[in-house]
Amino acid sequence: MTLPAPYRPSIHFTPETSWINDPNGCIYHQGLYHLFFQYYPDDIKWGPMHWGHATSPDLIKWSQHDIALYPDSLLGAIFSGSAVNDKHNVSGLFDDDKGLIAFYTSHLEREAPLGPLQQQCIAFSKDNGFTWEKYEKNPVITNPGIPDFRDPKVIYHEESGHWILIAVAGQQVNFYKSLDLLTWEDAGVFGKDQHNDSLVWECPDLMQLQDQYGTSYWVLFISCVSSQEKPFPPMQYFIGEFDGHTFKETHQDDRVNVVDDGYDFYAAQSFFEAKSESDKPIWLAWANHWPYANLIPNNGWRGTMSLPRELSLLKKANEIALAQQPISAVCDHFTHTSTASENTLTLSTAVGTVHKLSVHLPNANQSSANFEVKAGASQSAIFNWDSSSKTFSLDRSALKPEHFHDLYDQLVVADLSKEMAETDTLSADIYIDQSIIEVFFFDGERVMTSLVFPNTTFSSFVSHTEQLNTTYSMVTI
Repeated sequence: MTLPAPYRPSIHFTPETSWINDPNGCIYHQGLYHLFFQYYPDDIKWGPMHWGHATSPDLIKWSQHDIALYPDSLLGAIFSGSAVNDKHNVSGLFDDDKGLIAFYTSHLEREAPLGPLQQQCIAFSKDNGFTWEKYEKNPVITNPGIPDFRDPKVIYHEESGHWILIAVAGQQVNFYKSLDLLTWEDAGVFGKDQHNDSLVWECPDLMQLQDQYGTSYWVLFISCVSSQEKPFPPMQYFIGEFDGHTFKETHQDDRVNVVDDGYDFYAAQSFFEAKSESDKPIWLAWANHWPYANLIPNNGWRGTMSLPRELSLLKKANEIALAQQPISAVCDHFTHTSTASENTLTLSTAVGTVHKLSVHLPNANQSSANFEVKAGASQSAIFNWDSSSKTFSLDRSALKPEHFHDLYDQLVVADLSKEMAETDTLSADIYIDQSIIEVFFFDGERVMTSLVFPNTTFSSFVSHTEQLNTTYSMVTI
């Protein structure tokens, strides 16, 4: 199926052409957000990976640039990684504070019985990230003898005075430390018996987040390469302590700490040295799901990034959970236009329009609700709140492309039982940008990201519940 041109998202990054997946090298530098990403320029399916490159002044309007990193015959394809600003030139590679260093995994295909070789490498840029040179002494961290060893995320740890590199190693993460960003030594490990330890871990991130009382915690994120039989959750997180050597989980839960309740949020990465207006870290993710990623409709391009989100923690009683909200630059674009009359709303069908529906259901612990966002006469995204199970679901089966993956028919479900324990009002902000829907519950306590593929533009909102209060705002980019 070809995705009609008007359904390219307006405020979500997509490539001009070809295939993309994981965000890489996210960094804010000299007034620009740099987004690098896994990129295969020769097809709309996954292939030998490059690093594509785009920049934005506001994380909404993007400009795509020349390819940043190409595969090479010696070390292989360019897999995921991160970037930092070597502003004090500890590496000795630069003459001023414009030096950026990218860390990536080289992936070399080898004949059986050897299998692929994954190692950690660097490249550096002397012109603010627009051209890159690979380090002549790559790899900087050699493979320790395992098939899955990739996706370096580098941060600076103030307390120890070291640069820290986190790489996934099968079902765990390995920590390395360095003073010069070139030579690395083992620091510690974390993993095993941490819920989804039968799945291959990918794309780690590590950052300090604060709760609403100003208390800081270290949070470690990982993504999971799952089979079609075990497709969930794509991302999870751990809350704990980090001393510059290793991570210790201190706030364990019986359930997996799920980053996003949708299927389509993967490999999120935070922007180095970027904070929102409220001084919170910012990240975005690849909005896709591996079991059907190579099958999604396209119009010469395939792959979408999520909305950029600011991150914090929310403490309730003795539990701490991740909170995510669209950055203010996104929220500020929307203007209030209308409130539902007789439970219906007409949506703008102008090309480039992004919709925001804010729904509130008083007495939600006793009242269920059902509403839909319609695209033409026969297609709808159907939302349902079940007051007995305290679950919010999205049925997108009517928006399924022909001959698409069966996983798409499954309900997308968010369990809000813990969140509803302290309130009687269900609240959600629903952002609809052509072919992607992101739902933020209770100011971001839970989030649900889903791809959708209507044959025509979304044009109306219909509620089948009298008590549901809904306001509509929109922006045209």
